[in-house]
Amino acid sequence: GEKKKKGGEKKKRGGKFFFFFLNTYVYMYICLDKKKKSGAGKTTLMKIISGQLRPSEGELYYEGKTRGNEANDMDPLGYSGNAAVVDQNEHLLGSLTVRDTIRYAAMFKMIDESVIIEQRVDHILQYLGLSHCANVKIGTVFQKGISGGEKRRVAIGAELVTQPALLFLDEVTSGLDATSAYAVMNVAHKLAELNHTVIMTIHQ
Repeated sequence: GEKKKKGGEKKKRGGKFFFFFLNTYVYMYICLDKKKKSGAGKTTLMKIISGQLRPSEGELYYEGKTRGNEANDMDPLGYSGNAAVVDQNEHLLGSLTVRDTIRYAAMFKMIDESVIIEQRVDHILQYLGLSHCANVKIGTVFQKGISGGEKRRVAIGAELVTQPALLFLDEVTSGLDATSAYAVMNVAHKLAELNHTVIMTIHQ
């Protein structure tokens, strides 16, 4: 495969990864063989650039500086709280309501005590189209709750409480029906319009 760098330089790689850096948007296209849609390395790549894994070789740059070598283990890429990661596994507590889930995330993550948490929570609920189910429990395998698409949006909302500049979404549309997937993609698009840098991997 080929990796196209900024400026047009091409370098051979094992997989076909194409990166295009345009203004505040980062467009990432991973070209896959039709016979092997899974296991191409999308999640591994996402974990490396989000700081969850260290690269075995090569270099990563963030704000013009090399990352991943000298940074500490808690913040391997030096994002300093400006980045958030959401994957297809929501990691939500089924016994909590949608509002409580985002509220508790705000209480744990927000450092600035001058920010009124409830106002931030209400804003996120409205922005993500979750106001109608704010008082509904997430749900479990034994208790009916919100839909799969709503769960993905709740997971995104729990990360938005800190207003991260960089948001990594790893296969967040996987397993969703077309309507739910569209709602999640619409959220990602709106976040990009608000100058959040959104980096996504998509399986379907």
